[in-house]
Formats: sequence, structure tokens, C-alpha cells
Amino acid sequence: MPPMADQTLREGAVFHEKYQVIRSLAQGGMGAVYEVIHLETNRRRALKVMLPSVLGSEELRNRFRAEARVASGIESEHIVETFDAGIDRASGMPFLVMELLKGQELADVLKSQGAFPPDRALPLIAQVSRTLDKTHAARVVHRDLKPENLFVSTREDGTLHVKILDFGIAKVVAEGQNAGQTRSLGTPLYMAPEQFDGSAPISAQTDLFALAHITYTMLVGVPYWAEEMESSPSLYGFLMAMQNPDSEPPTQRAARRRAQLPPGFDAWFARATAKRAQDRFRSGAEQQAAPSRCSAGWAAPRLLSASRRARSQAARSATRAKAPPPVATRRMARPAAARHRPATRPAAARHRPATRPAAARHRPATRPAAARIRGTPEGPPPR
Repeated sequence: MPPMADQTLREGAVFHEKYQVIRSLAQGGMGAVYEVIHLETNRRRALKVMLPSVLGSEELRNRFRAEARVASGIESEHIVETFDAGIDRASGMPFLVMELLKGQELADVLKSQGAFPPDRALPLIAQVSRTLDKTHAARVVHRDLKPENLFVSTREDGTLHVKILDFGIAKVVAEGQNAGQTRSLGTPLYMAPEQFDGSAPISAQTDLFALAHITYTMLVGVPYWAEEMESSPSLYGFLMAMQNPDSEPPTQRAARRRAQLPPGFDAWFARATAKRAQDRFRSGAEQQAAPSRCSAGWAAPRLLSASRRARSQAARSATRAKAPPPVATRRMARPAAARHRPATRPAAARHRPATRPAAARHRPATRPAAARIRGTPEGPPPR
């Protein structure tokens, strides 16, 4: 059956004969995401549909379905669980049915709150690093890591938890694949050089390159290439600026945004984003080890959004309002050290006599010590 002319699912419509549409969650050029109810179990899920115009051939639709199965076969709490996948016969649209998440995309968190302090950013980056090592071990490369594809939620204990989105369109790295067979997918701000020029196959290092740029974005609040993106009149000009071998050290660039990074960040970032894939870190664990070791010395970025400054000011005002009045008990109670000292005599006085010095106990009261050897002062010693 040919694809539907109107590819937007309406509220209340039943998709694939078992998913009732509740509302639209997101729309994009490649597809849409809806909140749905699985009619058989009454469980709420997320339905993602890919438009046939994007995956126009039968071969690409089959690849989409196969790649979704690969992603769902990787067990990790940081990958969105997939419950169903296929191609809807009535509309011709490929689809994925996934768990419904509660939280925000990292991109939205950065817009509303600004840069992350290192003690909040690095644990999230570590979660992504461990997950990438799992997917790379299964020969699956994401190819489009960016803040929009990292979903942040809060656990019951208050800690932050991240899930990687869009593994359904990840690239399965087949045996014997060469660079000519690799399609360029990604977002320019986070794309590795091999995604632009095809100089090397897409590999695990492609994802690690993007993760290094995401780390910078989280700690500073804006992408590393934000200035070039704003000043370039065209995408081609921006791509040429990205190829500049004399890129500015990230610590200097961050300083203009009033964010402070440790000196060691420059060397780490240079290796993680090396032009040649073979010069980058070999795994997510290796790449994450360096920032984790020096995280204790990192100063939190001072870049704050207006809303964050307002919340900080409100918190300080609330603290002052709740502060107790001057407490009289501090004047009444004696300091802790005073409870261990006598009221009048110093401690050293307890070990000294009240009148005579210590040396006097070893000398006679009248005659000098020399007189005991040479006789009395009245005359010479007896013969």
C-alpha cells in the first residue's frame, strides 16, 4: 500500500492496529515521536515513525529494522529499551516502539540551566562512555551523538541518569566495510573529520570524538565551534573553519565564556579530537579516565543563565529568612576548650611549687655550693 499523503498521526488514531496515539512529543524532518498506549497491556510507550521519504528504498527499510534489533539486543540501563519495530503496512512508515522517558534532553537542560559543574557533568559523561564501549563491542556505532540525543532524568535517590537516544538509526559496522560504503550522518558541531571527507571508515573513535565535544559543551555551556557557526556565512565556510589545524586551546576559548577549565584539559581534548582516528583514545573508558583523575581540581564554571542566577538568589533569600535570631545560648555556654582548663591557675602551674624555684631544692639555704669543698668562709680548710 502506498505511503499516506498526510504522514502526521492524529490524536486518538490507532497505529499498526495496536497503538493508540495520545499526543505528539516531537516533530522533525526525518520523522516524529508520539506518546501512545499499547491497547493490549494499557502501558504507555513512545512511538517513533520514520518517514518513507527518508528511507525510500526497501533495502534501507530493512536495514532500519535490522539495526533496531541490534540496538535492542544490547543490555544497558543507558539505552532506551525497544519493544517493537517494523514497517506499518497501512502507512508504509518504518517505526520503533520504545519506553516512554521522563526528563529532558541534555540540549534543553543546557539552554535552561547553563553549564554543568564538573561534579555533575563527569558522572553523566562516564555513563555515556561505558555505554559506548558496550555498543562498540557489539560493532554498533551511533554516528550522531549530540546533546539532543542524550536524555537526562533524575533517579529516586536524586542522582542524574542519562540514556542515549536514536540507536535505531545507528550504523552496524559490517566485516570488510570500507570508507566508500559509509554514509555521512551526524551534526556538524559534533562530527568527526572522517564523516566530512571519508578519509577513514566510521568507527568507535567517531563516537568518542563527538563525546569529547559534548564534554566541552557541558562544562562551558556552548559548543566548542559555536563562534565559527555564528560567524560563518555558509555551511561550507563553517566546515573550512573546522579544518583549521591551529585551533584555539579550549581553556582559552572557555575563558571568554567565563568558564574555567584545568590546564590538563587542553592536552586531553587535543587527543580526543585528533584529526586522524588512530590518534584518538581507544575506548570510552580510556578517554574518561583522564578527566576523572583531575576532576577534584576542576573549578566549577561560572557561566550562569539568568534563570539559574534567579534561583540562586531566591535560595539565599530563603536561607536568610529561615535563619534563627541571635542565640543567647552561645553567650551562656562556655567554649569547649574552656571546659578543660582550670578557672584560675594555668596548667603549667600545677607542676611548679608556689614559692621556691625548682633549682633551689638542690642547693643549701645559706652556704654556696663551692663552700662545701673549700671549707667555711671564716678560714682555710683544716690541715
